[in-house]
This record gives sequence, C-alpha cells and structure tokens, in this order.
Amino acid sequence: SDVYKRQLDSTRAVDATSQRLLGLVSFGLVRAESFTPQPGAMTLLQADNHQHFTFQLNPLTRHDGAPLTVDHIIDFYRRLGDPTQPTPLKALADKIKQIERVDNQTLRFSLHAPAPWLWVPNSLFSLPLTWPATTGETAQRRLERIGLGPYQVTEFTPRRTVLTASATAPATAPRQVVFTVVPDPAVRLLKLRNDELDIVQDDLPLELFTHAAKTQAGQLTALTHRPGSSYTYLGFLHTHPILRDVRVRLALAHATDLPALRTYLLQGLADPAQSLLMPDHPAYWPAPDYGFNPAQAAALLEAAGYPANPQTGQRLQLELTISSNPLIFRVAQALQQQWAQVGVVLELRTLEWASFFTSVQQGQAPLYIMNWVGRYHPDIYAQVFHQRAQPPAGLNRGRVANATLNSWLDELATTSGPAALLRAHQVQQYQHQQVLYLPLWRLPRLALVSNRLTGYQVNADGDYRGVLTTRAQTTAPAPAQAGAQPAGQLGAATPQ
Repeated sequence: SDVYKRQLDSTRAVDATSQRLLGLVSFGLVRAESFTPQPGAMTLLQADNHQHFTFQLNPLTRHDGAPLTVDHIIDFYRRLGDPTQPTPLKALADKIKQIERVDNQTLRFSLHAPAPWLWVPNSLFSLPLTWPATTGETAQRRLERIGLGPYQVTEFTPRRTVLTASATAPATAPRQVVFTVVPDPAVRLLKLRNDELDIVQDDLPLELFTHAAKTQAGQLTALTHRPGSSYTYLGFLHTHPILRDVRVRLALAHATDLPALRTYLLQGLADPAQSLLMPDHPAYWPAPDYGFNPAQAAALLEAAGYPANPQTGQRLQLELTISSNPLIFRVAQALQQQWAQVGVVLELRTLEWASFFTSVQQGQAPLYIMNWVGRYHPDIYAQVFHQRAQPPAGLNRGRVANATLNSWLDELATTSGPAALLRAHQVQQYQHQQVLYLPLWRLPRLALVSNRLTGYQVNADGDYRGVLTTRAQTTAPAPAQAGAQPAGQLGAATPQ
C-alpha cells in the first residue's frame, strides 16, 4: 500500500516519523556519525578522489533469516534509481555511474562526479537498507524482509507499529516497542500520565510540555536537547504568479515578526533558523533575521505592483496550506494578523498530514509550513533547490528554477576543501537574498518520559535510538492501570 511504501521503504520514506522508525529497523552501507563513516552493512575500504568507493561486506543476517549478500545491496540501489518508479530520493541514485561486483564480498561504486558530502544520515551510502515484498508474499513475510537492524517490524497498520528486538539488539534493550498513532497532543499526554504510554517525543505544544514538566515532576521526566536539528520554514511555490516575484517574498519576510513568534508562541525555546546546516558544520553560514519592518514590506509590495485598496487597505490575497498540527495552526493565525498590517489577506487551508504532504509535493500549495529534520551536508541544497530535483525526483517542492544557482549546486556537489566551503556560503547567501524560503526557527528536541524508565536520551536528530539504552525501574511498580504496558514493552506515541 502507499502507506507501507511511505513508512517502511526507505527509498520513499521522506517524512520524519518514517525515517526515525527505519533508523531502528535497518541501517546503511555505513553509519554516518559526526560526519565520518562508520561500518554498517559494509565497511569502507577505499575512497578514491571522492568518486570511487570500495566497500567490503560485513557478516550480517536480514530479518527474514537470509544472510546479507552483495546482490541484496545491488538490488536496493537499483530500486532507488529505477526510472520507471521514480522516488523522492532518485537524485541520490543518479549520482551512481556504475556498481561493480568485485567479488562475493566486495562492491565498488563509481560516481558520475566526485561527491565529497556523503557522510550524513540518509545520504547515498547511509540510507537504511530495506527490501520490498515480492509477488505472492504474505503480509507477515513482507514485514520480515524489511531490514537488518536491532528491531524487526512484527506488526504494521496505519495506526500502530510494533517493533520486536532482533538477534542483533543489545541484550538489555526493551524486547518490544509499540508506536501508536495518537493525533491529539493532549490525549498523548493523558495516556502518558495514565501509564498507557511510556514516551512522548516532540510534536507536543510547547506550553503543554512546559506545563507537564512543572506539574508532573514526580511522574514524568522532561528531556530536552538544544539546539535540535528540526528546522521549520515557510515554503514558497516559485511558479505562483505572485510569489515568483522576490519583492513579494521579501515583503512577507519583513511583515513577519519572528522574534515575537518565537517568544510568545514557542515559549522562548526556539532558536533562529540561521542555516539548514547545523552550527557545528564547517560550512555553516548564520543568516540574520530579515527584520520585522511593516513599512519596508508595504513599500516592496507597492513596487511589485500591489497598491493598497483605498477603502480596505488590502493589496493581495494568498493561501497558506498547513497540516493539522495545533502549533502550526496558531502560527498561521499569527501570520494572518501580522501580514494583514501590510494589506496581505491570508487564507488558511488545513489538511490531514497525508493530504497536506501530497498537496505540497504536487505543487498545489502556494505557501506551506514544513520541517527539515536531520543533519545535512551542503549537498542537501542540490536536492532542495536544483531544478532537476523537483518532485517526484527530488525535494525541490517550491519549484525553484535558476540556471546560475543550478551551476553553483552542480559545482558544490563535486568540490571539496576551502573552495567547497566558499561555494556553500555563496549558496546560503543567495538563498537568503532571494528568500527562496523563509526560515522560521529551530526547535529543541523534547521528550516526556515516564519515571518508571531510566536511560532514555534525546539527541539533536530526534531519532528513536534512545530506546536502545532505556531500562525499566527495578523498584516495585505502581498498581497496573487499564492499558498499561506489559513488562519488557515500551509504548511510544507518534502524531501521524
């Protein structure tokens, strides 16, 4: 089903929840940690000029019991680049010129051009390896084929996913982790307080998180990691007849009071989104806020050909498409009020996540609010802004198309050293000057954890690897309540 592909096939899973689940279920040829490759399904033996990479197979077994082979890996990358079944990550596969089977233990990847930016999560060689069902397979057999990580998918429905520890899981890790879809954040918190859940991570209104942290200290542990890798932005559809004008995009930036949004709607916890790259990356360029300046916004709209109506003061009307996330809805309402001061009427279109995501992917949303989640190298900008990376072949959801920017991105993808850092800064500066999208904020990673548990950790990426170090308290448990988790089982909530 489409839901299965979106959540359990890493060649199609681009939403944050799916990627976090897959991080427990499988791993890539290498594990990308601190921007350096560590052994995964294979070990990197040699990297020639960032263009030819030789890997040796590690002795591993897939969840279906079959020993991992180089043919399994070749099959994964062929699917990733299948021209008849384009995936959102096809741009990664297009980097591959040839995969050479040196022997039964060794593969050599040759790329069309040098690619020095491969060692981050969900890059070409770190995508979690997953395999689809074959014709005639049962649903259970399909789940068994998925991956080779510490947890195996043993139940999957649109509302519930059960992961069971595989043979490679740490002996002390929970034997089972149940992810339950609970769309309403207040209900997630109530279930946590009633011992129906053990962990709620992210996707909680900040005021709800801070309230629970203050009032439930004896029952819940509040965890944070700041800054987080979740980068929230306002996207523009650059083919839209109004939004294709940079003066309009810049006017909307000046009409947005970002410090007020971060202070009052985000409890002062959010940090400025100065770059899609994390601050510890050497290519990080900290873009300044555009500055809240309604007068400048009005002047830009006037220059773009949108004078104020003498009776109403209105200049133009736009539509903002958002998911049903309550925080984002409040942000959208605040934008309505702020932009109205400069004559922009903002209509809101709220959709459930699947419909929202489809609308953005298909270019049906003139304005939208989304997140980038994870650590990235500068080559992410080619996936986000290159003209050939428009969906379904890439992540350029705003349909940015600029020949000069395309050439810079092509150069950035094949350059290393000081020249690459200089070009990366140039791309980020161009993004800022042209307002390719409006960066909003970086949210910290937040988790509320039952005090029955110890060892759970939240990291900047917001993944679920913290369950691997989680332990149940050895003290006598509280009386069981209806829906409480059985011993050895963790319950976690996801919003979608």
